[in-house]
Amino acid sequence: MYVEILPNVAKIENTYHYKVPDNLAPIIAFGQLVIVPFGNRLSQGIVISLDTNPPRHVTEYKEVVSVVDLQPVITKEQLILAYWLSSKYCATLAHCVIMMLPPGLTQRVEYSYDIDTNDVKVKSRLQQQVVNLIQERGPLLGNQIRKELSPSRWRPVVNTLLSKGILTQKQVVFSPKVRPKYVSIVILVKSKKEIETTKHCFSTRSQTVNQRRAGIVDFLLKNNNNLEIQEVCKITESKRSDILALQKQGYVTVKKTEKIRDSLNKINARSIRPPSLVPGQRDAWKVIQKEFDLTIPRPFLLHGVTGSGKTEIYMRAVSETLARGKQAIVLVPEISLTVQTVRRFMERFPNEVGLQHSKLSLGERYDTWRRARSGNISIIIGARSALFVPLPNIGLIVVDEEHEEAYRQDPPVQPPYYNARDAAVQYAKTLGAVCILGSATPDIVSTTLGNQGDYIKVDLPNRIMGHGDDLLDKTSTLGIQTSYQAIDSKNLTAQYIGLPSVTIVDMRSELKTGNRSIFSRKLYSSLSEVIEAKQQAILFINRRGYASYVFCRDCGYVVECSRCNIPYTYHQYKEQLLCHHCNQTQVLLTVCNKCNSTRIKHFGLGTESVEAEIQKLFPSARTLRWDRDSSRGVGAHDAIMQTFVERDADILIGTQMIAKGLDLPMVTLVGVISCDTGLTLPDYRAAERTFQVLTQVAGRSGRGVLGGQAVMQTYMPNHHSIVAASKHDYEMFYTKEMELRRKYNYPPFAELLRLVGSNKDLNYIKNQSIMLASKVQEKMTRSTCMGIDIVGPVPCYFSKIGDNYRWQIVLRGPKLRELLDMKMPVGWRLEVDPLNLL
Repeated sequence: MYVEILPNVAKIENTYHYKVPDNLAPIIAFGQLVIVPFGNRLSQGIVISLDTNPPRHVTEYKEVVSVVDLQPVITKEQLILAYWLSSKYCATLAHCVIMMLPPGLTQRVEYSYDIDTNDVKVKSRLQQQVVNLIQERGPLLGNQIRKELSPSRWRPVVNTLLSKGILTQKQVVFSPKVRPKYVSIVILVKSKKEIETTKHCFSTRSQTVNQRRAGIVDFLLKNNNNLEIQEVCKITESKRSDILALQKQGYVTVKKTEKIRDSLNKINARSIRPPSLVPGQRDAWKVIQKEFDLTIPRPFLLHGVTGSGKTEIYMRAVSETLARGKQAIVLVPEISLTVQTVRRFMERFPNEVGLQHSKLSLGERYDTWRRARSGNISIIIGARSALFVPLPNIGLIVVDEEHEEAYRQDPPVQPPYYNARDAAVQYAKTLGAVCILGSATPDIVSTTLGNQGDYIKVDLPNRIMGHGDDLLDKTSTLGIQTSYQAIDSKNLTAQYIGLPSVTIVDMRSELKTGNRSIFSRKLYSSLSEVIEAKQQAILFINRRGYASYVFCRDCGYVVECSRCNIPYTYHQYKEQLLCHHCNQTQVLLTVCNKCNSTRIKHFGLGTESVEAEIQKLFPSARTLRWDRDSSRGVGAHDAIMQTFVERDADILIGTQMIAKGLDLPMVTLVGVISCDTGLTLPDYRAAERTFQVLTQVAGRSGRGVLGGQAVMQTYMPNHHSIVAASKHDYEMFYTKEMELRRKYNYPPFAELLRLVGSNKDLNYIKNQSIMLASKVQEKMTRSTCMGIDIVGPVPCYFSKIGDNYRWQIVLRGPKLRELLDMKMPVGWRLEVDPLNLL
């Protein structure tokens, strides 16, 4: 038997054929992880095809060494998706497949070096250093020698010693970083009657020891549910030796068992019944439900305003999928959203849900991956990596907030640089599964595909306040007047509520009236009313830190990051300057580096300065900040969210992570400190990005019985993205934006390719980009490509990041796929359908 193997080596573009030894032939199968000789070393590989006949073009074969895992690590459908990702995004097949494996599964293969002779004679000081190390410490790995010498010098020295026969090398295959976790559990084996007659006879003279052991037995009588030794010892204040003694005396048995690591064990979710659908939801669900009977259903674009009940449609689709014996994947753009989403799904589908994202531990991700692979869970929820969990029979893929850029994988993460939304659509086609893309502000391209018939468009134009009889109870308990109305006489258990009213405040007018505060008079008065009424508010500013730059008021010197040539951001809570691009820090400047002046000014806004201003103006208000700085720890997102949900804070201040998907019924005011952040960037999606985030963040207000409002502060009150967002009018924005895209030939009217290169030498990367642009021009001349614009080569907007100068070439036009087979120089990457040009 012969197998085609994809080596688990990211930069390898080809597959290789191996012979299967007789002892492995009965067990080897598609998708398995195996160990094979590759070059002069051992490597992991994945079986992607099997054949009883040898390939015609191969004459010599190496043999498969061993099978790492009898169960396949990828499915055939995943391999098809990997080929598609490789083709569309110009990545190696290995990169695309490796991305689908749980981190920590790969086995590290290294060389171990030892001395082969007693007669060691070397001339070089470095060679003698290596010899001395091995003589003192025994056989060493390459990494161990590397630490003692230097990254660049150790290998030539070792190779010289190998060629002289002084050193020998052998391969060492390390176990994967992650594996199943086993724990020792205590099980009571004696009956209660036996224990009653013997529990004070523990064969020890120590009364204290007897009491401890009796305490263990009493505890196990009441709680004999396979508890871990550690837990029993902690609760009963006993020792491990006590349990082992009880085992010897026949009271208990101790056995090892696997412990599943699942972060969802910490979430308490009560089971709830599905609410009845309102008329708009019923119509939408009827359209979607029909596609479940088709062999290849078309994707859906579910366009629903904020609070329109899209999640309920998702859950109906999941329920339909499970009823047909299949599984579902639900993607959310931000890790911060997963807990709230997971809790809702756990309430509806107890014991069916698994969570997958990069902030979980390796063990949690690995165990969820294994449980999904075995079919022990039916619903996977998570960020973009959740798409690649190998559920055996996927019938539904949901992409919530499909417009979000978080679905795009970009550097510094390894390639492929793909869009998980587009990959989900393609994967669903391969599987014959239903795919639902949902958003209140769909991507311009997605809407165009819907208008063209590639997607089935389904609309939810009305906001639903809630379901159930508890609405009247909440109203009377809070002592408030309602702002909702019954949907119809036949459906009295659900109510509509209007979208929040939005006020645009022209900050130029505020300045003219003498108001130099970061809060307009309208926002200040609205905040006062909310605090007095004991309601909640959200303040949004898409910039973290205290001040966006620091400068000298005498000479104008701006403190910049030496590695990026970008102004430092001042972070007050750490009393330091931080570069948001490379994370370099600098102590807070008190004296100007240029003129020695002490007149240093902090300028610009961030979440920290907004919080400080709130605390100054409203000292009784309890504030909470939600940005990347305040949510770094494990469980930090959930802790912040829970604090606000439980009304232990009055005002939540945050960046764009608070704009997405949060359902907070006591929030009656959203204030946007500055609508203009990002709007003037030289990027074709700047207006779309602004409209989306403003619409989404305004939608956090008024989702409960109290209703709500939003205040948007801007210096550009007539910009179409801001006007449309204030009116919750997607069609207005789409129509205007399409006019501009057509005029300037941007997607969806053209395709985009972006070639980005970086190097520490400015002249080198500049000259290289000029040569690459020339090659692109030549290739276009020889091909059938017509109507293609080449923009550049030019420096990127962020022209230097982390000591590397950045240049780019942008191609714009139809049928750019003919240019995708270009070989990129070292330090360059090709981005297909880039979401920004910065």
